[in-house]
Amino acid sequence: MTTDNDKSTIDFGRAFAFVADDPRWLWKLLLIAVFSGVAFVLIIGPLTLFTLSIIPEQTFADLAEIDPRLEDLRVELTPGQRYQLLLPVASGLLLTALLLGYYIQLVANTRAGQMHPLPNWDAWTRKLVDGLTMQTAYALYLLSAAVFYGVGIVLVRLIGGLNAELIQVVLGLCILFPLLLVYLLGVIFVTSINVLPYSQSRRFTDFFQVGWAWRRLRQDTGLTFKWFLFGFTANFGFSVVQALPVVQILGYLLSFFMTVPVQGHLLGQYGAALDERHGDALAA
Repeated sequence: MTTDNDKSTIDFGRAFAFVADDPRWLWKLLLIAVFSGVAFVLIIGPLTLFTLSIIPEQTFADLAEIDPRLEDLRVELTPGQRYQLLLPVASGLLLTALLLGYYIQLVANTRAGQMHPLPNWDAWTRKLVDGLTMQTAYALYLLSAAVFYGVGIVLVRLIGGLNAELIQVVLGLCILFPLLLVYLLGVIFVTSINVLPYSQSRRFTDFFQVGWAWRRLRQDTGLTFKWFLFGFTANFGFSVVQALPVVQILGYLLSFFMTVPVQGHLLGQYGAALDERHGDALAA
């Protein structure tokens, strides 16, 4: 078991327990939960309506043969109504940006060893700018993944000759799709770990320090794997709790309350452990 003064490793339990030490923890987490829940509704609701509105009518007719109730899911929207869906989605993304900005500040506070690292809900502009910066970086990474996949699909479809269709399917499923999954896993890793340099410098380009992220993976393999595993375990645990019928609503509330604090504290601990090992992790 580590203590608050022991920065050489990562304490999984501390990432949960630290919250209760803050005298204003309930108010801080309540805002996290509210913003998370509202952002979820504002983004998922309109996107669901948009998706249901562009599915061909024949598709719903075919589904109705399986279950007549599925035909009732069809939504008819005019082009103007579809554009109006952008407003709630944009609002949801702004709330998400605030949460990301809060997360980035929590990482910095934890790494610095503050007694109560949960940030106050102030400096709204700073949080919004930080969150939008992280969203932009992540969007660029996803765009590059889409380009990679699109080029791959084009190249696969250029294959001709005997059994061309079978070869295209095999290459798409067995090579191209797994490569895309590996690339997306790399995107998650790089954008997550590069919150550390960004939280110190506030430079947009720090989200693209692939070389620094690779050095951490190569030189600090055990510590980096431990941080990534703890983060995955926490998210998996929240998803399991959400799936339990008896505590489903409680599970969603728990995830809205705790995902940002737990992940932020784990990454902050990781940064502090790197500092302990290298003196200054960002210069290593």
